[in-house]
Amino acid sequence: MISYWDLNNKSIITEIRAKNAYNKLLINDFAEIILSGYYNDRPLVINLKEIKLEQKYSDNMIVVNTFLSSLDQKYLVSSDIDNRHRLMELKELEFTPLVIQERDIKDEKTFKIKSRYIIINVWDNEKIDGDIISINFNGKWILKNYPLIKEKKTLLLPLNENSKNDLIFHAENVGTIPPNTAAVRLEYDNGVIKDFDINSDFDSNGIIHLIQVN
Repeated sequence: MISYWDLNNKSIITEIRAKNAYNKLLINDFAEIILSGYYNDRPLVINLKEIKLEQKYSDNMIVVNTFLSSLDQKYLVSSDIDNRHRLMELKELEFTPLVIQERDIKDEKTFKIKSRYIIINVWDNEKIDGDIISINFNGKWILKNYPLIKEKKTLLLPLNENSKNDLIFHAENVGTIPPNTAAVRLEYDNGVIKDFDINSDFDSNGIIHLIQVN
C-alpha cells in the first residue's frame, strides 16, 4: 500500500493499494519508484512521481508490482514473495507518461522510413476552433499545450535506427468542434511528403508509427 501523508496535520491524504504487499524496497535519493498494474482495467507502467493526488487513482488503480529504478532508468530492483531482490538492466525501455496510457489508441498510421531524421509539420487547416494538443515522441514530450493555428509548427526529429518510433497526439481539449483535429505533414527520404489529419479526444490518442529501416 502506498500512502500520501500531510506531514503538517499528520494525516493520510490518499492511498493506493497493491495486490501484493510483499514488495519491501527502500527508497533513497538515488532511486525512483516504478509501479506496474491496472487503471480501469488498462495495463500501466508508471513512475510514481507522475501520480497526482487525485481520487480517481486511489479508487481505480490496482498495483501489481513495485520496483525501484535508478534515476537514469537503466536498472530496476524488484522483490518477490520470498523477499529476494533482483537487479535488472533495462534496455530500450521508455516510460510512457501516465496520461497517455490512460487513453485508447484509435487514429493510427504507420510509415516506413529510410531517413535517420524526419520533419514534422502540424497546424489547423480548417476553422480555428481552439484545439490544443500535446505531442509525445518516444516517451518524451516535444510539444506541450500547443494551440493549433493556421501557421505550421515545424519539428525535426531523430529516429531510433532499425526500430519503431511513436509520435502520439494527445488532446488537451477538443475545441468548439470535436474531436481535436491536427493537420500533419511528414517530410522524409529526400522529398517524400505525406499530408493527412489525425484525431484525438478525451478517450483516445492519435498515433503515428515511424519505422526506421536501412
